[in-house]
Amino acid sequence: MDKAMKISFMEAFNRVFDRDGIMKKCLTSDTMELVNICRQIDPKGEFCARDPYEFWITPVLVLHREILRHDLKEAYKAVFDENGEIKNCGREKCMDLISMCNKINPLGEGLYGNKQNGIINVEAIKMLKKRYLKEEEV
Repeated sequence: MDKAMKISFMEAFNRVFDRDGIMKKCLTSDTMELVNICRQIDPKGEFCARDPYEFWITPVLVLHREILRHDLKEAYKAVFDENGEIKNCGREKCMDLISMCNKINPLGEGLYGNKQNGIINVEAIKMLKKRYLKEEEV
């Protein structure tokens, strides 16, 4: 999936769902836009019934989780080497990893490090990775 498609998905997702994955009161056009983006990402997936107004929440949440898992894996690899040691990757990569962790666990805001200066909480990030990714994924 390209970056533009991922951005479109996340923007549409955020119009329809809150940060805890609970559906907001939103316009039908927002849900239909999200369904159409989901269909572009996963043409074989079923995101609504034949009636386009019968929106299925679970497949969309599953797709959202898979996108977040992929992004966490990439952000983690940019900061940590295969032995779990921090690379000389720069502050920007660390800030990206902190932001990614906060997206996955919004209630943990601040737990994973400081988004402004890029100082990470190594243990908290490794715990989230262990819980959220399969061992063979990283």
